[in-house]
Amino acid sequence: GDMSSYDSFMDYNVALLTSDLDAYVTAFDVDNVTYLPISFTDQDEAYYGAMVLVPESQMVLEVVQMNSSTTTKIASHPKLVKMNEQRHPHNSLKRASSSIASQLAARKGAVVDEIMVPVTIG
Repeated sequence: GDMSSYDSFMDYNVALLTSDLDAYVTAFDVDNVTYLPISFTDQDEAYYGAMVLVPESQMVLEVVQMNSSTTTKIASHPKLVKMNEQRHPHNSLKRASSSIASQLAARKGAVVDEIMVPVTIG
């Protein structure tokens, strides 16, 4: 439970695609939330994420973002684990990324708190 290394049971998780991973990592750091920083590549696209164990449970949340200017904190994390496996189907991540982009476009000029989209398989 200390999130210091990857375990195959972490694959039983809820994956959420975000538009600002660094905001989550900053909040985790401020609140002393333990997380496992990860990176993986799928079809030549780089992704970064943070895996968090929900306290007093076995639920793991995986917050993921495609590489961008808002993944710098996690990309330079000293404990970053580079995964050699496909974490999520590429088409699911692309579909979720498109959803985020369309929601941002629809809110142009408005204050955008955070858009998070569940990654659905299928």
